[in-house]
Parts: sequence; C-alpha cells; structure tokens
Amino acid sequence: MKLQKPPTTPAEHITRAKEERAGGDHTAAQTLALIAIAERLSEIVELLLPVEIAVDAAREPLVNWPTNR
Repeated sequence: MKLQKPPTTPAEHITRAKEERAGGDHTAAQTLALIAIAERLSEIVELLLPVEIAVDAAREPLVNWPTNR
C-alpha cells in the first residue's frame, strides 16, 4: 500500500473518505467523515464564540467580539 499524506482539512477528509468507501473500507470512510464534521464544527464555533465576556457595574454583560472577521 502506498503511503498517503494525512488529510488536514475537512474537505481533504471527505475526499479521502470517498476514496476509502470506494475501496470497500466503510469503517475508515465513516471515521474520516466524522473527523471532517468535527473539524468543521470546530471552525464554526471559533467564529461564533466571543473573545471576551465581562460584566459591568450594573451586572450587564459586555461582549467584545473579534475584530478580524
């Protein structure tokens, strides 16, 4: 078997999952697809989470969102 570079992005994981499925290894395909889903969800969460949450004197939340969106 030829060694392959490990996938590093969700898209690469999906491509590799399709290759594994076509080759008959459904367990590897499912694992790679789940990794891709987890990585994509992680990217989405990073975009949604505020960098800093604080409370002012009136106990109102202050949210400082990232500026580089």
